Amino acid sequence: IYALHKIKDDFNMQNTRLIIVGPDCGELANIKKLIRTLDLESKVIFAGSVAPQKIKKFLGICDIFVLPSLYEGLPLALLEAMAAGKAVIFSNLLCAKKIIADGENGLLAKPADVNSLADAIIKLARDKKLREYLGVNAGKRAKKINSYSEAWAVRAEYAKVLKDYGAKA
Repeated sequence: IYALHKIKDDFNMQNTRLIIVGPDCGELANIKKLIRTLDLESKVIFAGSVAPQKIKKFLGICDIFVLPSLYEGLPLALLEAMAAGKAVIFSNLLCAKKIIADGENGLLAKPADVNSLADAIIKLARDKKLREYLGVNAGKRAKKINSYSEAWAVRAEYAKVLKDYGAKA
């Protein structure tokens, strides 16, 4: 929300819209209040929970997929956007390095850094060729991800931690 505010004020990107997809996880009232405070009501659309079969429609209308998370495992929403061939911006978290090569198949922004996130959004908003390049490479990368092997890798990590603490997996 703060990155959108910065973009709106600093770069006069009048056609920029933010579509928030997903259920209310307890912060919707605070988010809406912040949006009112920053005068962004005309820039933000709340889609709420979306049926899995409709996700492709939302991805189809977006130019950039942004997931500025502070902690994640391997987010399905990010993988869906990549598989749809969208240019993605994700937080530069440890898990990101497994799937995103910054500047090759997505952009990484510093976690909790409004300027870093806004800069990445502006970079993609202004460069259609870069969006297309990242989107094509994101699609290729997503096809190489094997969720089955990822799940087993997570299971192995949990088993190792449990073993280190004397518990049985």
